[in-house]
Amino acid sequence: MPEPEEIANPGRSAIILWQGQWITHKPSGVNPLNILLLRPSYTINRYSRSVPLSYLVLGAYLRENGHVPYILDMLFPSVTWETVDECIRENGIEIVGIGCMTCEYHEAVGAAREMKERHPDLPIVFGGAHPTGNPRQCLETGLVDYAVCGEGEEALTALLNAMDNDEVPSGIHGVWFFRKGKMVANGKALAVDLEPLPIPAYDMVDLNAYFAMDPPWHFPESRRVIQFITSRGCPYKCSYCHRLHGKQARLLSAENVLCQMETLHREYGVEEFIIVDDIFNVDLKRAKAICRGIVERELKIHIQLPNGVRGDVFDEELMMLLAKAGTHYLAVAIETATPRLQKLIRKNLKINVALDTVRLAKKYKIEVGGFFMIGFPSETRDEVMASIQLALHNPFDVVFFSIVTPYEGTEIRQDILNGVFGPEAKAALESDPESEFPVIYNDSLTPERLFSIRRKAYLRFYLNPVRMWNLIKKMRHPVYAKQIIVAVFRRLFRNGEVTVT
Repeated sequence: MPEPEEIANPGRSAIILWQGQWITHKPSGVNPLNILLLRPSYTINRYSRSVPLSYLVLGAYLRENGHVPYILDMLFPSVTWETVDECIRENGIEIVGIGCMTCEYHEAVGAAREMKERHPDLPIVFGGAHPTGNPRQCLETGLVDYAVCGEGEEALTALLNAMDNDEVPSGIHGVWFFRKGKMVANGKALAVDLEPLPIPAYDMVDLNAYFAMDPPWHFPESRRVIQFITSRGCPYKCSYCHRLHGKQARLLSAENVLCQMETLHREYGVEEFIIVDDIFNVDLKRAKAICRGIVERELKIHIQLPNGVRGDVFDEELMMLLAKAGTHYLAVAIETATPRLQKLIRKNLKINVALDTVRLAKKYKIEVGGFFMIGFPSETRDEVMASIQLALHNPFDVVFFSIVTPYEGTEIRQDILNGVFGPEAKAALESDPESEFPVIYNDSLTPERLFSIRRKAYLRFYLNPVRMWNLIKKMRHPVYAKQIIVAVFRRLFRNGEVTVT
């Protein structure tokens, strides 16, 4: 298969429609394929009210490799199905890509169905966390032509190259599809080297349109906020977590991170960075170098670490540097207070050290969120209450109590089916494998009881006078007031609904 630079006919343009305005980009590639990266309006995931970072990463890579990416985000009311039709018709779109998390899967399938009804001959490729965990389910809908399992840069580029040459994409790592009625399963895409990747294509979208929205993040200091990645992958073995980026941390150099931050701050006016790494602090030396560089370059920015840092890999110097660099919020993932469960889920967190990290953050005036999970297979009511008590009696500013869900593609699901958590859990999952919350592992912790426990835990946590006063003070800001009201409703009244909180 020829490399992109060996093919003739260069100079075609990608034209992106944002808020009724066409923005044109001229890629350096030759004889490219035109691909529409479409983000449906994901109502279930409030964090979709933000820049579609994964689309920008893919867009930059595809553009660098000679193809023509188009991005449409149906988050905006002005981007309708008629807009999609127009983009496809005017720009000769040859394939459509849709990304989704598991919570977004049903809405993604709905978008694929609408696309097939309007453009039945247009191939559709799914990518993201859900197709990585369950590519077979995506393909068996009959609406999805290809599913990318794993990271999409190289896999999607190879798929487009194969299409351009009228070749069957057999042998492309991570690309799954049906051929002659049989599924071709090509495993998982190879992990990419982050350092040579182009900067995400922020120029392909109207950032100001996102800045004008109510941001979904934790009380941001500025509306000019974007998500930002400095690494992929995680070396820890937590069995409940996704495996999209693998179990080996790949880190951008501190210099690369700082150059991207400076470009975004000075050229695009970004004032707050939401670092969405799996674990930002996996390498303390690098994390400190990034913080020092922010200070030395005099970047007047704000930082959040909402995905959860590793709480037992921290020291006071890093916390001090994070504060100096502008960090005002980070989350610490505890999950469970029970050593038995810590071992079973292979998190093996040193809980006392993690709680010291929480106290360090408070010392440097950084707000702290706590992640907890309840309803593990074999978990007793006493163990659930131990996690809640830990949350209540430590200086977290906010907490998240998630109901354990053994999604396809996670190790905890396989552990349950292998009997690691006992015969009750195995039988429960086998009897209802499609349930969003297959957690009826014993009569004392039914889903209804877990929801009730969680509701009472939230009430006890936020009715604490200090925490309540802090929230009241934040409500003086209209955007924050709306955010708090919505969060209260979501946590107390939307029990049976799977949402990203």
